[in-house]
Parts: sequence; structure tokens; C-alpha cells
Amino acid sequence: MKEKIKRLVKDEKTIIILFIILELFLMVFVNTNVEDDSFFIELGKNNSNTFEIVKNRYNTWSSRVFIEFILIEVLKYKLLWAIIQSLMMGLLAYSISKLFVKDELKYKLNPIICVLILTYPINMLTLIGWGASTVNYIWPLATCLYALIPIKKYYNNEKIKWFEYPLYIVALLFACNMEQTSAILLGTYLLFSILLFIKNRKIKPFMLIQLILSVLSVIFILKCPGNALRLKAETAGHFKDFSTLSLIEKISLGFTSSVGDILKWTMNLSSIILCVSIVVYIFSEYKEKIYRTIAIIPLVFILALGIFSNFLQKIFPKIGSLSIAFQTPEVHLTTANINEIGSFMPLIFSIILFSFIALSILIIFKKIKGNIPLLIYIVGFCSRIIASFSSTVFMSAPRTILFFDFAMLIISLLIIQELIIKNKEKQVNILCTFIECIAGLQVLNLMIELFK
Repeated sequence: MKEKIKRLVKDEKTIIILFIILELFLMVFVNTNVEDDSFFIELGKNNSNTFEIVKNRYNTWSSRVFIEFILIEVLKYKLLWAIIQSLMMGLLAYSISKLFVKDELKYKLNPIICVLILTYPINMLTLIGWGASTVNYIWPLATCLYALIPIKKYYNNEKIKWFEYPLYIVALLFACNMEQTSAILLGTYLLFSILLFIKNRKIKPFMLIQLILSVLSVIFILKCPGNALRLKAETAGHFKDFSTLSLIEKISLGFTSSVGDILKWTMNLSSIILCVSIVVYIFSEYKEKIYRTIAIIPLVFILALGIFSNFLQKIFPKIGSLSIAFQTPEVHLTTANINEIGSFMPLIFSIILFSFIALSILIIFKKIKGNIPLLIYIVGFCSRIIASFSSTVFMSAPRTILFFDFAMLIISLLIIQELIIKNKEKQVNILCTFIECIAGLQVLNLMIELFK
């Protein structure tokens, strides 16, 4: 019996199953009848034809026809939503493991994956309702990562089983029904289709199918009449001057609003975990002051202007005002103030923060070509920049930074994996203890909210 328990604990799938059970235990206590959830529940109650509902929504409000069809049907039965949500969290953990963890380290790193996911403050994501938020964001994230697994298999010359093909297609179609994940999948499949062709001198038919489906999904989103009507309505209601912004102003807004989301919301836990992981790794591997300075600046920046901003404002009010500027929902750099040096400060600090994190990733993984962690960082960051091209850039926070948050958590995982490979047991223990403490407090915080 003792040996069976040991084998069960070392089985990399066991921890994911236990993780799903924990998620189900938490989700059954969620109230799925508030905010947007109530709206979709009423839609389902008052209309017998869900197809007609989503067709009308496509023409008047949203291109997320697959997502909203499932949302309306699932929210009719709270327990069904709770079960699927728990399975999606398990799929998220499984997909991260399958994509990024070496086979021989899965039994060590799968528990860390689950703990990293638990550090994410999902209750902040669900301010508009648990059902609507999870189906629109968590489920596309999980299916997006799952739909990327064929790329890994083709690169490693692994065989794809016959029943996996339809699963990957369904996952991609669902994920591509959400704007940010459709862009992620299109860009990733396009890039790796080219790289695989260069490597093997032949086209993989299934890769081509997935790429074509991604392209068609993006066209479907761009051609949706409801999206245009919604943009017009939301611009009038939330950001009247949005249509007057230039391309440069929108890109600048993408940088500064991203930092604002990191500092304002408790989402900055993902960035703190990444920055701490960077500092631990670089300080253990390098003695050079230049490397250590590059590593520590992002952590100091986020802590000073985020968690400790109130203290900083009392001691250094001018520096503290920078934190207020980032967290104020406005365009900092415009054509009207472009001649004022002060108007550039939020953008400059934003570029420094993101650039130094990227440089730190380069230092850790020591290469530009084939640097998967750097690619993950760029893709995650770009997924947030895309949000600046929507008038809901401020209103939809913190949901639009979800994909960037998980990109940072995945990079943290890859840094831990590098430390394990280098036998840096002390550093691994420090990071894991730090992450476990955050995850424990996050779960406790969620339980207090759910059980109150």
C-alpha cells in the first residue's frame, strides 16, 4: 500500500486530478446569478431558441457566437458550469505541462503549475459575474493552450492520435471566438508553420488546417456587424475621444495602461512572481553588477509604485505621483502635450520596465534564436497591447491582462525548471515556498469571499 501511494504521488496526472477536485469544491459555492450572469440566465429563460439569440447578438453586439451559445446553455445549470470550469482549470494545468515541461520533470513541476495557477486572483477577474468571465476568458485561455499542443508534437516528431485531431480543432475554434486568443493562435500558428516548413521542407496538413481556421476566425470577428455597433456604443459611453486617437497614441496607451493594470489590480502578483524568479536566478548565476541591476530594477519598480505606493507618496510625493498617473484611466501622451517632457514619463518608465524584464529573460536563457520564454513574453505583452485598440481598454481591466499574466506565470515556471536542471535546490525551495505562500493566501482570500 505504501508503494502504491508513492507511485500515485509521483504520477504527474494525480496532482492535476486533485487540482480539479479542489477547483470543483470551490466553484460549487459560487453565485452565478449576478451582473452579466443574470443577463445571460434571463436570456436563456425567456427564449427557447438559443441559436436565434446568438444570431441577434452577432448582428447587434458580439462575434462571440460559440462562447455565448455555450454560456447561455451552461448557466441554466450551475453545477454543470462548476464542473466544466473545474475541468477547464485542469485542462489549463495539463496544457501548460504538456507544452513547457520536460517529461522527466513533470512529477516535480506539475504541482508547481497548479500552485502557480492558484496564485492568480480569479475573483478579481469575475467582477462582471463568474459565469460570463470564466467562459469568456478562462475557457479561451485553456483551449488556446491546448490547441497549441500539435505545434509541440510536430516539432518533437511525436505522433498525434486520431481522436486528438477533432479535439484540437474544437479547442481552436472555441478559443478563436475570443479576440485576444484568436490573435495569439493566428500569430503562433503562422510563425511555427513557417519555421516547420524551413526545418522539414514540407507542409504539415493539420498545421495548415489550423492556420486556415485561425485566419477565418479573425475574418469572422472583423466582419461582425455587432462588433462595430458595440464599439460605437462603448466609445460614446466610456471613451468619447477614443476615435480621435492616433496610432502612436494608442500604442503609448497600450504601454501605460498595461503598467497601470499591473500596479492597480492585485494582478501584479503574476509580475511580482516573475520578477522575484528573475532576481533569484540571476543573483545565483551571475556576479556581474550590470546583470543584477537589470534583474532587480523591474521588481523595485513594481513594488515601489504598486504595493508600497502609499508609503512612497508620503516620503517622495513627486515619485509617488507617477504611481497615481499610471493608475489614472487617461491617455498620458497626446498630440496636445507632446512638447511637454513630463508627458513622456509614464511611457518611458513603461518601456524601461518591459524592456528590462525582456533583457533579464535573455540573460537567463542565453539566446535570441529559439528563446521560447522570450516569445511567450512578447506574445503575452502583445495580447495586452491589442486591448488598447478598443475603447474599453480601461473598463475591461483587469480581464484583458489575463493572458499576459499567465504568460508571466509560465515564464516563472520555466525559470524554476532551469534552476532544477542546474541543481539549484536552495533557490528552487525559496521560490516554491514564496509561491506556495501566495497561493495559500489567495485560496484563503477566495474562500472567505465565497463563504461569507
